Amino acid sequence: MKRGKATGPDGIPIEIILALEEMGIGMTTKLLNAIYDSGTIPEDLAKSVFIALPKIPGATECELHRTISLMSHITKVLLRVLMLRMRKSLRPEIAKTQFDFVPDKGTRNAIFTLSMLMERCIEVQKDLYICFIDYSKAFDKVKHEKLFEMLNQLDIDGKDLRVLRNLYWDQTAADYSTTTTTTTTTTTTTTTTTTTTTTTTTTTTTTTTTTTTTTTTTSTTNNNINNNNNNNNNNNNNNNNINNNNNNNNNNKIIIVIIIIIIIIIIIIIIIIIIIIIIIIIIIIVIIIKKAIISKR
Repeated sequence: MKRGKATGPDGIPIEIILALEEMGIGMTTKLLNAIYDSGTIPEDLAKSVFIALPKIPGATECELHRTISLMSHITKVLLRVLMLRMRKSLRPEIAKTQFDFVPDKGTRNAIFTLSMLMERCIEVQKDLYICFIDYSKAFDKVKHEKLFEMLNQLDIDGKDLRVLRNLYWDQTAADYSTTTTTTTTTTTTTTTTTTTTTTTTTTTTTTTTTTTTTTTTTSTTNNNINNNNNNNNNNNNNNNNINNNNNNNNNNKIIIVIIIIIIIIIIIIIIIIIIIIIIIIIIIIVIIIKKAIISKR
C-alpha cells in the first residue's frame, strides 16, 4: 500500500500499519482472521467518510462532483486480501480487450492498439468504425444484488463473498465532528440541628439539598485555531521581514554596482582625456620640429 494516503474515520495513517513489528502484525492478522471466519465487520471498520470532489473548478451542481469514501486502512488491508483471493476466479472472465481495472494495462495500451488498428485500416483501405460510450454514474447505478448473484455464479469462495456482502450492507457514513464535553457536579452538605429541653424535645432537621449542575463546554478547538492563526501571522511577519531585508540587500547591491560603473566610466573618460592631451602634445612637438628644420634650410 502506498504511503501518504488520507486517513479514515479512525485517524490511523498507513505509515503506522507499515511500521508495525512482528507483534503488531500478528495482532492485525488475528483481527482479520476473526473477521474472515465470522463474516462480521466491526462497526468502526464499516464506517467511511464521504467527500464530494468537484470535477471542474467552481462546480456547484451535484452531477459535477465525484464522491469518494475514506475508509480505515485496516479495512483496505482486508479488501486487498479479498481482491487477491478472488482475482484467480475473476481473471479468466475478463476480456482480453479490456484495459481498465486490469493489472499491467491502462489507457496507453488502449490508445496504442487503436492507433495501430487505424494505421492498418488506412494501409489496406478498409473502413473502420469506432463507437465511444460514456456511462454516467456507472458505479452508482450498479445493482448490488445482481453483482453478488454474478459473483456467486463464478464460484467465489463463500467466506470471501460473505465478508464482501456484509461490508456493502453494513457500511455507514462516519460523523467526522469531534466535541469534548466537561461535566461539573456541585453538592451541598446536609445540615442537622437538634434542640432539647426538660419537658419537650424538639428535633429540627434540615433536609439534604443536592444540586448537580452539568455544563457542556465545547472543545478548545477555537483556541487552538486562534493560536495557529497567530503563529501563522508571526511566521508571515517573519517572512515579510526576511523579504524586506533581502530587498534592502538587493537594493544596496544595485547601488554599489551603479557606483562602481560610474567610477569606471569616469576613469575611462579621464584616460581618454589624457590620451587626447598626449596626442595634442605630440602634434605640437612635430610641428615645432618641422619648423626648426625648415628654418635651418
